[in-house]
Amino acid sequence: MNWIQRFLTAIATHKADASAHHAKTSKASEITSEQFLLARMPRGTLGHVITGQGVGANPVYAAPAGGPTVIRKTADETVNDSDVLQNDDHLFFAIAANEEWIVDMTLFLWNDSAWDFKWTFVFPVAADVKFGEDLVGVNAGDVVTAGVGKKVSGQTTVMGHAGNPVVYCQHLWVLNGINAGSVQLQWAQDTAFAGNLKVLKGSYLVAHQIA
Repeated sequence: MNWIQRFLTAIATHKADASAHHAKTSKASEITSEQFLLARMPRGTLGHVITGQGVGANPVYAAPAGGPTVIRKTADETVNDSDVLQNDDHLFFAIAANEEWIVDMTLFLWNDSAWDFKWTFVFPVAADVKFGEDLVGVNAGDVVTAGVGKKVSGQTTVMGHAGNPVVYCQHLWVLNGINAGSVQLQWAQDTAFAGNLKVLKGSYLVAHQIA
């Protein structure tokens, strides 16, 4: 074999090796799901991400998971001379069937007289729930007290405390049943008196859907 033949053989061998390498690195099973080549994937919707669907299934584009739901009171709300539980104007959110949520809520409270505040959450029928509270006083060294947990829609908690304002923190877990609806804060004076009980602007809840 002369040098020309050796040269042509080397070129042919190099081409064969390159083709084999290209076939290996572009094999669909190595970069997607053995359904199509990566170069053939659709562009998808702006802002969506690729989500795997398991063995033998094409990945799909989907919107990324959302962050927490944050709701705050945009104005003070006042109850005067009433012990009837009423819906808070701002602190509630929708819940679909079978969803699971955890919630942390902080209330800034003001009362004209001795503290006399009752509250509850209400939920769709058949929801599985647990909720309770912490109370933070206004003076240095005040003890944070934890309330007794509740597990019934509409079951009330009464809080009494001297001083203004008070920071009141509630915690909630809810696993909804088949009924869509809303998770709603309700509150009132525990004993009606001719004074103002206020949930102040800036009170808020942070809700995370976990299922």
